[in-house]
Amino acid sequence: MRPIRQILSSTCSSQSKQALGYRWASLCLLVSLNGIHAYANDGGLGLRADGILESLFAAGNAETSWLDQGTGKFRQGADNRDPITRLGLAVSYRSSLQSQFRLDIAYHSDAQPRIGVTQAYWQFKPIATEHFRTRYRVGAFHLPSSFENHDLLWSSPYSITPSVVNTWVGEEFRAIGAEGRWQWQPSAYSPHQISLTAAAFAANDSAGAMLAWRGWTAHDRQTFLGERIDFAPIPIIADGQPFDQQAAEFEPFVEVDDRIGYYLALDWRYRSNLRIRHFYYDNRGDPLVVKNGQYAWDTKFHQTAFRYNLSRSLVFTSQYLFGTTAMGPGLVDLEFASGFALLSKQFSAHRISLRTEFFLVDDVDLLPILDPNDEQGDRLTLGYGYRNPNQWALDLEFSRIQSDRDHREIFRRPTNIVENKFTARIRYRFD
Repeated sequence: MRPIRQILSSTCSSQSKQALGYRWASLCLLVSLNGIHAYANDGGLGLRADGILESLFAAGNAETSWLDQGTGKFRQGADNRDPITRLGLAVSYRSSLQSQFRLDIAYHSDAQPRIGVTQAYWQFKPIATEHFRTRYRVGAFHLPSSFENHDLLWSSPYSITPSVVNTWVGEEFRAIGAEGRWQWQPSAYSPHQISLTAAAFAANDSAGAMLAWRGWTAHDRQTFLGERIDFAPIPIIADGQPFDQQAAEFEPFVEVDDRIGYYLALDWRYRSNLRIRHFYYDNRGDPLVVKNGQYAWDTKFHQTAFRYNLSRSLVFTSQYLFGTTAMGPGLVDLEFASGFALLSKQFSAHRISLRTEFFLVDDVDLLPILDPNDEQGDRLTLGYGYRNPNQWALDLEFSRIQSDRDHREIFRRPTNIVENKFTARIRYRFD
């Protein structure tokens, strides 16, 4: 374990003793959870823990981050380059081949709260038949909308930070309810598979607030269940302003209007080469209801995802999302869209990925002057990754974002800004 100790020591050299204690606790937890595998049942039943321990280092000219109440798009700005330590754990207990409990926990060194839960659910997979496979989940889980974030702990194997689409999904969306997926294959030898996924959920009423009042961002931090998020102070929610009932902090996962939301997904797969999914989300929020400092937002969107394996080592994937969100009697009414195209090539233990994307928010409400939320921009990301046989990994990423957001005038910042960021990540994965 000496290499882990060296990394943690270098990461913590400028941190407080309390932060140092957090990291050593993370290391002890990692060692303990590695031991779980030695006692797991040979049949795959019982307790299992998979996880990652990583340190991130950043440089560039990015604006002050929204996490530091700025208007920047990245997780860190040029005024805050302290290394970030993260520990993520996926703990599962399988009582039978069909039944499994899952709990995802994360620790971040750069924000409060530092520790939280991102997923917690029970999953049941009945015995498959010749033509049908089914799966049911109950609890809190990520939306099944992404072909990009399909790695451990809903991360991306292609880059350190996902697209702005999946950054937003990881921030403001979590299904807290029940989901069913039904997969059909015409025959055992058919190259076609078709699946339908449907879910009903609650406690996602305020989804849309961060996109409206902060805009699109690019980072790998998923919001914890029950977390309250604070970003740049917005005049429109100050005392005496139209939305002064809104608390200074936002809660993405809260029930406000006592209405059930839903999503549907239709998926077609051809062999292992081609996969297309169309996803529709509607939280059925009542935009006239506010409770405990949180408004309900009427947010709905369509998303189409495409993945094609051009060869065993070359993959192309893309997503395109468009939708609307509204709050109040016509006071906040937005149309939004974003999409990306990603090409990734693997060379043995090395991977190179290139992603290009765009994003926009069109403000069509009654308060374009008091609450200007128009935004448009684009992003280019180049990533390199190396994985060695001992589960260590090194990732390098360069990302450039150009964004033009009217809201920056309120904070006396230029509306049109170009941000460049270089990120290096050292990761140890245990599974």
